[in-house]
Amino acid sequence: MPRPRRLLVLLLLLGLVCGPALRAEDPPKAQALDPRLTLERVFGGPPITVPLPDWAWRPGHSELVRVVTRAKHDLLLALEPTSGVETTLLDLTDLDALVPGAVGAGERGLGRGGPARLLWTPDGKALCVLVKGERVWVELASGAKRRLTVSGGRRSDVQVSPDGAHISFERNNQLWIVATDGSGPHDGSGPHGVVPSRDPEVLIGTLDWLYPEELGLDHAAWWSPDGTHLAVLELDQRGVPTYLVPDSLDLVGGGRSMRYPYAGQRNPTPALLITSPKGLKGGPPVRIPVAGAYVVRVAWTPDSRRVLVASADRAQMVASLTSYDPLTGAGLAVAVERDGAWIEPATASAFLDARRFLWRVMREGHERWSIVTLPAVGTEPSENVFLITPEDFVPGEVIFSDGPSHTHLVSGHFPGARRSGLWLAPGRVDTPPVTSVRYAEFARYGEEESQHLEVSCDDLGRLLLVRRSNVLRPPVLEVRERATNKVVRTLGDAGTPAFDALDLPVIEEGETDLGEGARALWRLFKPREIAADARLPMILSVYGGPGSRTVEDRFGGGVTWTALLVQRGFAVLQVDGRGTGGQGPRHERLVRGRLGDVDWAGLPQVIADVAGARPWLDPARVGIWGWSFGGSLACDALTRRPDVFRCGVAVAPVTDWRLYDTIYTERYMGLPDKEKAAYDATSAVERAKTAAFKGGPCRLLLLHGLADDNVHPVNTLRLVEALLAAEKTDF
Repeated sequence: MPRPRRLLVLLLLLGLVCGPALRAEDPPKAQALDPRLTLERVFGGPPITVPLPDWAWRPGHSELVRVVTRAKHDLLLALEPTSGVETTLLDLTDLDALVPGAVGAGERGLGRGGPARLLWTPDGKALCVLVKGERVWVELASGAKRRLTVSGGRRSDVQVSPDGAHISFERNNQLWIVATDGSGPHDGSGPHGVVPSRDPEVLIGTLDWLYPEELGLDHAAWWSPDGTHLAVLELDQRGVPTYLVPDSLDLVGGGRSMRYPYAGQRNPTPALLITSPKGLKGGPPVRIPVAGAYVVRVAWTPDSRRVLVASADRAQMVASLTSYDPLTGAGLAVAVERDGAWIEPATASAFLDARRFLWRVMREGHERWSIVTLPAVGTEPSENVFLITPEDFVPGEVIFSDGPSHTHLVSGHFPGARRSGLWLAPGRVDTPPVTSVRYAEFARYGEEESQHLEVSCDDLGRLLLVRRSNVLRPPVLEVRERATNKVVRTLGDAGTPAFDALDLPVIEEGETDLGEGARALWRLFKPREIAADARLPMILSVYGGPGSRTVEDRFGGGVTWTALLVQRGFAVLQVDGRGTGGQGPRHERLVRGRLGDVDWAGLPQVIADVAGARPWLDPARVGIWGWSFGGSLACDALTRRPDVFRCGVAVAPVTDWRLYDTIYTERYMGLPDKEKAAYDATSAVERAKTAAFKGGPCRLLLLHGLADDNVHPVNTLRLVEALLAAEKTDF
């Protein structure tokens, strides 16, 4: 989906566009350095906040690990949170001697993420380390170390088998398996992997651009718990259109080709291959054609006897969960979810025992965590879904599950709440399954001033690693007892004396009724002192995409920039309107077939609501800026309501939804050939032909990176072409 990126472009909003257009009064000269912000301090000076230490749980333990650099050595440290005792597990720099001649270009990540440096076994006793692009195996107790890979192509999706006996990876569009004891079956230097590709356009064990970006897949292969089999994703890209990401420094028009299907075009065809560490010697893999257009998630049952595949149809209105026999490929339906608008991609499942697992489902317009029971082979699924969260709750992730006590720790919030928290959801399966249930004992877990943003539990279920903050408070990293929520140890604080000394804005929050059962949540940043005769210009900062949240009580990277704008005499307004997240699926579904059409429509109403009650705001000087989906809304605002928006900045906007990818666009808009009227109505390119800001006071600044492989620059170029053809030049 389109995503917001760094906020550096806002300097253009102030200096190039809104400065002349809104004309805020020049601020008085700063009397002291610390309280006042400058562009240099925000974007290029000494840090005003500091990074939190990147502690993570060691698998199978209640201790934390991280890598630090000391005296030019990278050290793997372990911390026992209760006592605070810190030990060195491994000197990673010593591993360089095992990979002489390696140049560090042997591995890449999937999607936007880079390769993981450390890959642990489930018991945390051994790990696979990335050293100068190669993989090295380390057993902590014995001190044994050995190199596992050799050069010969870029690897991706390196994984350790659950039994620690093998690693797997993709290289040269083939799946490879390497024994961690160095005995084979492949050392990575042979001509073929255990699953070779049958065609260069058929991906084996790796992902295209679409799957990690829009479905959130972070792997293309999945080991069975006993380490005897591997499920491998196959993506047939033949017929998927090719897009050239240009290299603007190449004098002959070079670049990088990628498969990218625009809305309505052909998608890759998925299948699942089941192989084993024996590879080619064990015979060809079992091929499982997947029912549905997309493979959304893959998981094995704890006994390794079945592989679960969550799939979706192209319209993303039907989500199916199917159990397959890895030896024969025979399938068994487990559950089917249907929704008249769309179903979000399924989350990963977590098994409670051999047959019961947690799965997030859509029921009657509400997302619910549930316990699903696998049907026995030879039987049809009945009412095997037991709901454990209430319908008026927006669920996040399951942080911890305890089968014996029937309790589950879930992140989330109630609709409209600006803070997220941890919640205890009791769930029993010794009562008849129901399709709707409401728990009076559903209770908040902790009452801190700041919310829980990122929470993880150790494998023993004793301790939580919690990162929390609020809008004007940088994050704090803590360890807490799971059972009591008591703070055991504070591990880091991103705040600094420099941040504490800043002249930060004051915040007002509210909501505006938009009709259709929708409301817009908004947050206004304003100066601490406002003169009686002040008339401040206002900048609307918006993202606004489906499921996104901006007006959330969390610290973000743009806080210091927002504070700078307020210090320079602007008020800054953030808005979550129709279709945004945090208010439940029914609120999000208001954008179905109207993506970008109704999202922007409530913005003038919010501006009138906020400015009308505050005489110190000037409703005649309102600017808007946004990136990606926010850039689309900025284009909508300037081409629809130039009477409200004086100026705007649109960075990397989608200007016509026919110019964005299949999965994201079709989820909300349907297929272009069936929904032509909807696509025309939501197109800024079409609207530019009749836009009313020619010769007027409005100014629109468009920016787009020519190498953007997500929102392609053709979006901005076609809008420019349409504006010029209509003789509109005030952009």
